[in-house]
Amino acid sequence: MMQTRIKHLVTRDDTSRAFADHPRLVVAAGRWGPMCIPVYKAMEELEDEDRYAGVAFRVVEFDLPAAIPIREARACGSFRGLPFVLYVRDGEIAHATSSIQTKDQIAALIDRHLG
Repeated sequence: MMQTRIKHLVTRDDTSRAFADHPRLVVAAGRWGPMCIPVYKAMEELEDEDRYAGVAFRVVEFDLPAAIPIREARACGSFRGLPFVLYVRDGEIAHATSSIQTKDQIAALIDRHLG
C-alpha cells in the first residue's frame, strides 16, 4: 500500500466498482516515487475541500491487476510517465493525464471535466 490516506483500489473488482459507484471520480495509478507523490498529496488536499465533496478520489498501485483497466484504457495509450490520472464522469473517462501535476492543475481539470 502506498502511504497516502486516499482510498486504495486493490482488486479489479474495486476498480470496476469505483467506476460504477461514483459519478465523479479521480483515480491515479502510479508508484510511490518522485513524480507520483506530489499528485497524491494534491489529491489529499483537494479531497479535503468542500467544493470537491462530490468527487471520489482513489489511488491504485500501477503494477497491481487492479490497475489493468487504467493501463489499458485508450485514453492512456500514449502515456509514458507516471502517474496515470483519470477523470471519470458517470463511468466514462472524460479526460486523462500522465506525469506530475500541481494541485491547481488537477483542480482545473476536475472543474472542466467533472464540473
